Amino acid sequence: QDLNTGGRYDPATDTWAATNLNNAPPARDFHTAVWTGTEMIIWGGAFSSNVTDTNTGGRYCAQSGPPPTPTPTVSPTPSPTPTPTPTPRVTPRPRPSPHPRPTPQ
Repeated sequence: QDLNTGGRYDPATDTWAATNLNNAPPARDFHTAVWTGTEMIIWGGAFSSNVTDTNTGGRYCAQSGPPPTPTPTVSPTPSPTPTPTPTPRVTPRPRPSPHPRPTPQ
């Protein structure tokens, strides 16, 4: 079961605080998450309930004080989430063509 919960760690007190779930994006699998130094950005992935790819996400701004509310961000232009394409692991090399040998006389 996917969860859309979160927590914020405070290294000064070695404690965790729950993040606010208002406007939190729906739970998902296979998303990308990036920490910028001030924000956690979550994007893409698939909703496991129906295995539907998504092009939505959100960002969480870490700050001191009470847990902030996540800010959902919608793609400016709806576009499908890219589908991974398999790439060859080995590059095929052409076989050298046999060289004709002269016929002995």
